[in-house]
Amino acid sequence: LKRTGGTVLKASGLAAGKGVFVCRDADDVEEGLRHLYHTDMAKAAATVVVEETLVGREVSYFTFLGHGGATPLGFAVDFKRLEDDDRGPNTGGMGCYAPVPWLPVGAGHLVEERIVKPLLAQLDAEGIAYTGCLYVGIMWTPTGPEVVEFNVRFGDPEAQVLAVYDDRDWLALMADKAGLTIAPEALAAATAKVAHKQRAVAVVLASKGYPFGSGADAAPGRLPLALFGAEADHLSVFAAAVRPGDAAGTVKTGLGRVLTVCARGADFAAARAKAYAKVGEIKALWPDARCRTDIGARVAREEKGLA
Repeated sequence: LKRTGGTVLKASGLAAGKGVFVCRDADDVEEGLRHLYHTDMAKAAATVVVEETLVGREVSYFTFLGHGGATPLGFAVDFKRLEDDDRGPNTGGMGCYAPVPWLPVGAGHLVEERIVKPLLAQLDAEGIAYTGCLYVGIMWTPTGPEVVEFNVRFGDPEAQVLAVYDDRDWLALMADKAGLTIAPEALAAATAKVAHKQRAVAVVLASKGYPFGSGADAAPGRLPLALFGAEADHLSVFAAAVRPGDAAGTVKTGLGRVLTVCARGADFAAARAKAYAKVGEIKALWPDARCRTDIGARVAREEKGLA
């Protein structure tokens, strides 16, 4: 704790994105150990990894791997903590934004050269052929990218914000990586660089007890199915924990992270305004929903030169 200014405790098993505890002092360590060993996380915490803290700004990098090598999808920034200003416990993710303009020029190339290619070389040396999505969790330190974690799937809500941001045909990209034959014009459109210069923001709405409580004392939201229809102007509401409602044409909210509202706009301020307007509509119907109010706020200020 004294040498690095903190330590990180991480359950080695599957913990639904909630098994990481960033500890700044002895009290944080005690609280982290309590959650790891004395809650339903105990099985995932059969082995606990202790890591040093990394100082910088956290960012995630995504690329499709397989036939033809790597096809980068780019960067996104995820907000792990439950509450505004990065307070509260870690979660599976309370929102995110893409792209990441504060990264240095050539950041993607640097990650490919320093992290992705060495990883692929090591997999090849061990006789492992991997086809799929590679998610590299990174802390961008003063000396460049340092790996926090690898995942072989999209994150949530990173998948949603990237899908709203990226106009390419991901199905064609995936088929190509799997070695399937794709029409040349479809492949060209799928592998072209993202041409627009817009921004995307995603805001997660979770149940009252998330991430540790049951939320049993919270009344479920009753939302119209029309809320999830295809919407114009790059605004989408993705559903996770919902079930059929009492009335026709409605759904009830469940527990955990329930909805993600994603919006794209000319800049981060516009994308945030669009996303949070929809969040406001949902919270009027589901008052117990909890969400952060600061997703993308810092980068929006930076973009306007106000940071």
